Amino acid sequence: MKKTNGVNWCGPWALAFLTDRTYEAADMLARKKANRKNKIQNMTTRVMERCLGTKTFTRHSNMTVTRAMDNLLPGRIYLLWVTRHYLILDTGTGMIIHNQEPTWKPISECRYRRTQVRGSICWTPRKAGAEKFRLKKGLDK
Repeated sequence: MKKTNGVNWCGPWALAFLTDRTYEAADMLARKKANRKNKIQNMTTRVMERCLGTKTFTRHSNMTVTRAMDNLLPGRIYLLWVTRHYLILDTGTGMIIHNQEPTWKPISECRYRRTQVRGSICWTPRKAGAEKFRLKKGLDK
């Protein structure tokens, strides 16, 4: 089997983005939590929950990514789990980022805007807000 270099899978990439780690460190953490030696290509929500700690996914039904802006709390950072992919949504500014396009874009320009959201995790705490996270990750209000 040919070893591929330079491939960033969405699960470890989202984990690295949220926890301020390198991609390699997040990949190693995910492998450790999943008891795997190879790269994690299809990271399950269970492995993601183990990597993030005590946070669990809130399951959703009949909600697309564009509807998520209206249904989720404003001013927070969310990790969205859509069908076989992870996205990071900022409900304060309406911007989204993922590993295939690593720049913040409005939801209307995202190719996953009509995809069903299977679950979400609110990443920012209620009291602190998302301002510090936005400034650190290069997204101004």
